[in-house]
Order: sequence, then C-alpha cells, then structure tokens
Amino acid sequence: MNVRHAISDDSVAIFRLVNQLHPSMSVEQDAFQYTFELILQRSESVCLVVSDNENLLGYISGNVRPVLIQGGNVAFIDEIVVESGMRGKSLGTLLMEHFESWAQLEKCTLIGLATGGAKSFYEQLGYQSKAGYFKKYVG
Repeated sequence: MNVRHAISDDSVAIFRLVNQLHPSMSVEQDAFQYTFELILQRSESVCLVVSDNENLLGYISGNVRPVLIQGGNVAFIDEIVVESGMRGKSLGTLLMEHFESWAQLEKCTLIGLATGGAKSFYEQLGYQSKAGYFKKYVG
C-alpha cells in the first residue's frame, strides 16, 4: 500500500469516498471540488490518500493551527474514510500513522478529532476522549 499527498487528479475518487463517510451527509460535486482545491493549496491543510497503486482506497484530511492553551500547534483530523470493502485491513491505521508523522513535522503538540461511531478505532491507536463535540450551522 502507498500513502501520499493527494493531488487534483484524485478528486473523482475522493468525492466517491466523501459520500461514504456518513449516510445522513452528502456534498455536491461543485462544492466538493472548490473545497478540495482549497485544501490542496493551503500549507496548513493536508489530504493524504492510500492506494494499492491502481485504486485510491481511502483518505484522511485535516489541518494545523496554533492553539493558545496548548502553547503551540494542534492538528485536527477532519475526515478519514476507507473504501467500505477495504475496512478492517489496517488502511485507516496506516493513514492515521502518516497523519501523525505530518503533525510532528508541523511541530504539533496534540492531535484532535471528533467521531460519532469509530471510538474504539481511535482508542486502539492511543487516543482518549476528553471533551464533547458541539456544532451549529451558520450558513
């Protein structure tokens, strides 16, 4: 398996995976494409993909920003998706390891994320639940 930074040509495969993330959520192609290109352009954002050299099988995206209470940079994982037929084959773990390496290069002191249903996956990787997650749509 190969993990690398996403490129523009990955957009079709990632769009397909995005819509596997949560059954109650979907994104329009134009909105996805605009956001995907922003992520690729911003130095504080990352999108990594895993492939078998023929097919893109999963991705992880996130960003880094300074956080006062941490006294340094914190990385946040926004999304991680593995192709439904490839789950349970350690691809998610591989993506997480590469994201953690990226966060270390960015001098992060912490990685944060929110999850609704993959709690045991993250706990197996050493993550601990420390706070609740709230959201409010404003637009």
